[in-house]
Amino acid sequence: VMLHYWVTLMGFLYLALRTSPLQAMKACWPAQVFAFCSASSAATLPVTLQCGEQAHVPSSVGSFILTMGATLNMNGTSIYFPCAVVYLAVSTGDEAKFTVVSYILLALLSTMSAAAAAPVPSAALVLVLPMFNAVCGTTNAPTPANFSYLLAMDFLLDRFRTWLNVSGDLVVAQCVAAMEKQAMPPRRVSSSTDPEEGDSSLSSP
Repeated sequence: VMLHYWVTLMGFLYLALRTSPLQAMKACWPAQVFAFCSASSAATLPVTLQCGEQAHVPSSVGSFILTMGATLNMNGTSIYFPCAVVYLAVSTGDEAKFTVVSYILLALLSTMSAAAAAPVPSAALVLVLPMFNAVCGTTNAPTPANFSYLLAMDFLLDRFRTWLNVSGDLVVAQCVAAMEKQAMPPRRVSSSTDPEEGDSSLSSP
């Protein structure tokens, strides 16, 4: 989670803004703190919109990107799924079933399931076991005993996932705002009277 935040997200933010990512994210800490405490992207959305405005994100961009990101941009959840499935496979002795195709399938399922996960606390736990059974090819199998460890630790892990999800939303919103600003041509102020024409009219007899 920290590697994705400090390397990937901060790297994209630096490439888009060409300035210090820490300075750009300075106005976003209230949303990050609220996301960590509430463990819900949906509950954090009003604070996220306010932080987007303080980070100089236009309301037209923020209302679309941040609202859609609260339900679709679950990068913290997509990182959690492979870790949880591989942990269950190793703890149950099913790691021998993992092949290259299994890892590709796990990556695809993690991406799609993260977008489908509800922005509420501990919503990812519902999808861990079906994903584990789909990747390992087990049907009608009992719940792995070590799933209880994931259940016990999810109170803390879910807060880090939500913190990363909201941080990713704010980074994407700032990047889109910067690209939109670069793509829009500068506005030309048109004057009703050309000064050269005015001078020529005065100089003519």
